[in-house]
This record gives sequence, structure tokens and C-alpha cells, in this order.
Amino acid sequence: MAWLGTWAKRIKLDIDYTSGIGASVTHFPVSIHLKNANGDSTKVFEEITTNSRKFAIATSGSSPTELKAEVEQWEYDSGTVANSVGIIHCSTGS
Repeated sequence: MAWLGTWAKRIKLDIDYTSGIGASVTHFPVSIHLKNANGDSTKVFEEITTNSRKFAIATSGSSPTELKAEVEQWEYDSGTVANSVGIIHCSTGS
């Protein structure tokens, strides 16, 4: 966990495989759509602002593993943070 360093601000994302995937999966592509209408994503944008390279996605547990991720879209609206949008793609496996 040394790679986490002082990254104290974390948000838990759950993938409910029972609502359409049908089974537990590994190395499954996941798209994360951050916007205010999908829950309070404003805290993500307030912390990261325009630097979309300032986040990490990791597995849960006592020994989290960083997952590879690609940013497709990162639009930070400093005037109205609730209007910010981010689309990130990652895999459920390392």
C-alpha cells in the first residue's frame, strides 16, 4: 500500500454484478461516469479540479491493488462544480 502514500480521500465504488452482468467477473471493463446526477461526485472534482491524473482506482481490502484506468473525458466546471463531468474506463482486475 506504499503507493497510496498520503491519499486520504477515498470514495467507494461498488459494481453490482447481479444487476446485469450475471456473475462475478475479473478483468471486466468498467466505465465510471462521474456527474452530480449519479450521486455526489462534486467532492471528486473539488479535490482534483483540472488535474485528471491526480486520482487512482484500486481494489478494496487490506492490500489494495491499483487498477489501470484511462480518462476519456474530464470537464471541470469551476463556476458550478455540480456541472462537472468525468468518464473513466478501468478493469476489475489488475
